[in-house]
Amino acid sequence: EEVAVPTRRRRDDLEEEDGSSSDGDKENSEITTKEKNAKLTRNKNIVQNGRTKPTSPPFQEPVSLCRVVVPSDGKIPSSPSVLPQPIVTPDNQGRSLLDRIDAIFHATSHAETSDLNYLERAERLGQRQWREKMDETLTLTVDGDSNKTQAAAKMNINDNNYDAEEEKKLVTTLRKSLDDAGFVLLNQRDLDLCEALNAGYLLRLSIQPDVKGLDPSLGREFYPELFPPPPIEDDEKKTDFSWKNNLQVKKVGETAAEKKLRQIQKNKEEDILPFGGRVLVFRRGYDEEVTRGRMLLPKIDYLQASLVQRSAGYVTDKIGQVERTVGSKVVRSGRSLQNKIREFVRLCMIEIFNTVPSEGKMGMSIRSALEGKIDDMSDKASSNLTSSSFKTENNTYPIEDVERGKTENKLFNLDRYGGNTKTQSADTASRYQDPLSPFLICQTNRDCGSNNAPSDSNGETAPPTRLVERVSVRDLVDLFSTLGRRRIVSSFFSKSELVEPTYEEVVLIWRPLPEKIKKKPQFVPPKVVYDIAEIFEVEDRLPQKPEPEPEPQPVPLKIRSFDGVPMANLPAVLPKTKLVFRPADAFVFDLVSVASFLALLGSVRFDSPKLDLISFVLGILWLLRTFFRYSNKLARYDLLVNKFLTSKISHRGPGALKYILAEAGSQKAIRAGLTYQWLLDRKQHERDGTTWLKEFLIREGSMGMNSLLDTDEHVFIDNEAALKDVENLGLIKSNDDTEAVEEVVTGQDASDALKKVWNDVFDGVNTSGKNL
Repeated sequence: EEVAVPTRRRRDDLEEEDGSSSDGDKENSEITTKEKNAKLTRNKNIVQNGRTKPTSPPFQEPVSLCRVVVPSDGKIPSSPSVLPQPIVTPDNQGRSLLDRIDAIFHATSHAETSDLNYLERAERLGQRQWREKMDETLTLTVDGDSNKTQAAAKMNINDNNYDAEEEKKLVTTLRKSLDDAGFVLLNQRDLDLCEALNAGYLLRLSIQPDVKGLDPSLGREFYPELFPPPPIEDDEKKTDFSWKNNLQVKKVGETAAEKKLRQIQKNKEEDILPFGGRVLVFRRGYDEEVTRGRMLLPKIDYLQASLVQRSAGYVTDKIGQVERTVGSKVVRSGRSLQNKIREFVRLCMIEIFNTVPSEGKMGMSIRSALEGKIDDMSDKASSNLTSSSFKTENNTYPIEDVERGKTENKLFNLDRYGGNTKTQSADTASRYQDPLSPFLICQTNRDCGSNNAPSDSNGETAPPTRLVERVSVRDLVDLFSTLGRRRIVSSFFSKSELVEPTYEEVVLIWRPLPEKIKKKPQFVPPKVVYDIAEIFEVEDRLPQKPEPEPEPQPVPLKIRSFDGVPMANLPAVLPKTKLVFRPADAFVFDLVSVASFLALLGSVRFDSPKLDLISFVLGILWLLRTFFRYSNKLARYDLLVNKFLTSKISHRGPGALKYILAEAGSQKAIRAGLTYQWLLDRKQHERDGTTWLKEFLIREGSMGMNSLLDTDEHVFIDNEAALKDVENLGLIKSNDDTEAVEEVVTGQDASDALKKVWNDVFDGVNTSGKNL
């Protein structure tokens, strides 16, 4: 009944469905004011006197004009109907300009990357044998035999064949290819948007990322410009660098303050990239996943989850009020008691001060020390009376916030049931608002509260964005609004259509930490015993000193690509995740378990050995049932995640790298063709001999090239790289001294320039210097 079918919709179709086409507005320009008001009343709400009145009839489902604001990417459409016709039209030989440029870029990319060991190993062993070999080396375990240990170490090094220079070349190639292909690194806003979409997704997966077993230095290798330079090694304090965690530098002899500062620096570096830089997630393109049907069970599940979250939030608020009241009284009592103790100690010190004689060197030194202590106690007492903060074990809060209850509620945390919301607002209604509202923008009223999509307020050019449609179960059944309660029965049993935004393509890159070789424990005398034995020349009677274990070699990079990943379930594609219960499931399980346990205890009312035995057996059965209920639920979640990954994965390992390289060549060719056509159009509209500064072309190129595309979506185009590609192809001539483009090559000269570049690639001429 419920089938998810990914479809593509153009914004033109959406605007026609919403009745917001600009052409329709022009045709209806002659309609009278009365007819306009009547039409407006039928399609949407009328705002009068600051209040919103329902449509007529009141049970008519309103048309949603809200869209989700998402950042654009660099993927240029490759359809010939979207691209300019001059670059896709075949010539007399049946080849278009875009075909020729595409062949050059693909040949150049193949020539520059064919010597990568990452691809050579795959071609030699085959992808399946390569994956099996990698799994064997990662799960390799040996016993205490030293020969086996050395053989395992050699096997690990020879199979992986890790080379720092080769790995650096692979990282550089990967980053450049991902940028050229239009992939964009996922940022924190994207993760927040995916988390907000997960709340109302039909096939949501309740999972959390688990990146402990991944190399934390990956982010620094790909984006070193985002991280501060590593600390300079000092002669007095030896620095122990380790490839496992180059974010944490261990120093011998460092003080506690230096250790704390180093930990703070490490935490800041882990916040630079999502997931601490241990796994890099790249996205490209947007699509839609449409589900049609009555969907009775999902609607019931959503209502149950909403009621559980609201109930847990209500209980949390009430408990929080009690906790805040008790906490305020405890804080005030503690401050009062602290002041009394300090005053008592100060009075005792004054009495001692008065009894100490002022004559003699000993007496003067004692009185001087006591006088300083008394002054310090007086200053602390006065500062405590006027103090505006309260210090706990981990944080320092303003005393007003402690008394008003604005600190974190850590005593009763109901996150398990979704009770603690992120929105810290005094208004209960705003606290339980749709988590997606900060990412929405509505077309009906741009001053309404739903227009919370972030914008650039610094006066700088905001990055290009686009709008995607989203219709969730929350839009169909809603018990917490007046209109939703009125139409709950009709919408519950009617056929519905859900629309979920998806990422068209997702690429993951990570590096697992190598597993240490397990060895049987052996008794080894301490080092001081060997030193004493050497003095008396009896070291040959002791066991041989164990050789230091070699540092395990890093594991090669892991690459995977996925297609059609729902944004709501994006964490499911991560290398390792932890399954967690949804609030509704946790509430039902805990309620049933506690109720059955209380019923079991209530059944034991008589003092009888037989009844005690029966209650013991029932208790064991209750524990087993509870255990298997939780384990079965986790197994179902695990199966669902594995099924999701199997259906979405498209490439892995060397296959994913080849796909990225191929896409980079195609996108570079389209980008170069657009740039060349844009320059030709400018040349036709200006007089001969006109030159353009590269700075001007880079600034105006994105808007000009997007105008050549037959699409409403704005695409981010790297204009500087595009100009370099066109110049390396010989299609434009520039002056290095003036940094200006002086000529655009056309006709037979352009064909000759492309032939020359192709011949250079065919003859094996090094073209890496041209950055093709």
